[in-house]
Amino acid sequence: MPPDPLLEQLERTLADSYKREIEAEENVWRSLPFFAATLALQFAGLAQARDWLLAMQGNAALVAIVLLVLAGGSTALGLLFLAQSIAPAEFRYLSRETELLRYAGALREQERSVGREVAEASAAALASFRATLVAQYAMAVDHNRAINRRRATRRTRAALAILCSVLLVTALVALTLGTNMSHATGAGPIHDSQKPAESTRATESGAIRPGLLGEDPAAARPGGKAGRTADGGGARGMVEPQGGGAAARGAAAGG
Repeated sequence: MPPDPLLEQLERTLADSYKREIEAEENVWRSLPFFAATLALQFAGLAQARDWLLAMQGNAALVAIVLLVLAGGSTALGLLFLAQSIAPAEFRYLSRETELLRYAGALREQERSVGREVAEASAAALASFRATLVAQYAMAVDHNRAINRRRATRRTRAALAILCSVLLVTALVALTLGTNMSHATGAGPIHDSQKPAESTRATESGAIRPGLLGEDPAAARPGGKAGRTADGGGARGMVEPQGGGAAARGAAAGG
């Protein structure tokens, strides 16, 4: 009994489809690192902008709160869809090898029991066995494909929700940066009252000498008020050397 070409073609086609659906089950788990990296990026951006977010006021703070709530909701929705996409599902597989072996032997004995030769019985048993495999392939492919489509749909929804949350977090970080930069550049030039308490004082020779704001200019020069007070010369002007003062007093006594 020659093999049926149509049955052989069906077996090859359905076997390939069966393998593809089994491999598609692993694609869900392979996409988990992408979602983990995306969530880590969002948390890192929020951590960097935390201080700026807490310092925001007015309308900018209200917009930031709205963006933060929307981003949190999108992230939660994405995680929900992701959990649904990796939820356990019962895939359908071929019969176990031991069962297939027993079934093949039973088919051969059945064909031989009707009086066929060994070669004819084996060919007939092979045709029946292939027909059974084709039927199992068809049922398994149809069942597993429905599961994979449902998972792919939920995974796509999870990716869209996570992408939306990324855009919202990006807008939130951009808002905080823009608000912080506008506050930094909107302070204007520094006025004299905001400058350090240090000014310049001119000495008698015209040179500029730094001095503390509010300091008496005479106290910063030699021979000033501080020098006269220490010398006890009263209002005579500059501090006189001790020798010059004694000579002046001698001349006054002689006169």
